[in-house]
This record gives sequence, C-alpha cells and structure tokens, in this order.
Amino acid sequence: MRETDRTNWGDGEHAPQQNFLSDLSGNAVDHFVNGVAYFKALEDEIEALRRSTANGRYLYLTAWWLGLAHLPPDTEIQPFGELGNAVLQQFPVLKDYARPVRVGAEYPPLTLPSGTLFSRHLEELHKSGVDVRILAWVSPFGARYAIPELGGIRIVNAQTLLSVAEMRSRFGEQGAAR
Repeated sequence: MRETDRTNWGDGEHAPQQNFLSDLSGNAVDHFVNGVAYFKALEDEIEALRRSTANGRYLYLTAWWLGLAHLPPDTEIQPFGELGNAVLQQFPVLKDYARPVRVGAEYPPLTLPSGTLFSRHLEELHKSGVDVRILAWVSPFGARYAIPELGGIRIVNAQTLLSVAEMRSRFGEQGAAR
C-alpha cells in the first residue's frame, strides 16, 4: 500500500515504509536446492539451540503444510462432514469430493534426516525453554468448498490443523498459543 492509495488517513493509520537494501544489513541468507538439504540445516539449527544456554533462544517457523500429527494409518478425513457429503452424493460430478481420505497412511508425520520426528524436536526445544512458535497457514476455503484447483489442499489443511492441535497439547496450556 502506498501513501497515495488512500486520500484520508485516520489517526494512527500510515502506509508501511518501504525497506531498502541498506535497511536490511546484518542478515545471512542461505539457499537450499532440495528438501533434504533444508531439513538437514533445520535439524542442525535445532541442535545448536538445544546445546545453547543463551537467554532469548527462539525458533519461529511458517508452514503451509505442517505434518506433525502422528495419526493411525486408518485415520480418515471427510472433507465436507456428513451433511456436506450427503449433499455431494446428489451430484454425480461432485461425488468424488465426498470420498474420505486416509490421511494417516498417505501423510505420515515429518521425520528429519536423523530419523527423529520433527514434532519431538519441537517439543524438546519448548521444554528446554526455547520460544517455539509456528505460524501455520490453511486455506479458509479448502475445508468448506469443492474447488477442483485445490485438489489435495483440503487434506493438507486438515493435517495442518491436526498438527496444530497436537502441538498445543504437547506444549501444554502455557504454550498452547505458540
């Protein structure tokens, strides 16, 4: 948003300032060509945080697919619930969207290169005093509407929501919002 996008700014409302390259000094950027390299670097960072005794340690993550929930292999998700599925059954073209999906078997929990579950690492960091926060993204439309372009995003969204619920239970009441 630019200053010119609005003609009448109210009290406390200002357009965000533009950052320039000179404002962003002191940062290091690494690039990773594949998931294996990324998850190895993430695991190394987690290990360094675990070994450190410094104050103010933190690990902040964003995730559009948060695969932390350990679900039994036969766990199924009905993307539209019972009522939605009953309605979809009336329309042959949409019938496939009502089919339950076995998320436990097809979407196992994320295991890092060391063989350790990612959720276990996050739980251990949290218990050791590291501020662990995850900003999990889900589509607000994926769980409610049959949008063919979303395809498997409904299942990914459901697994992300289940992962958030599982981590909240592991972090306990004090850390549930993290």
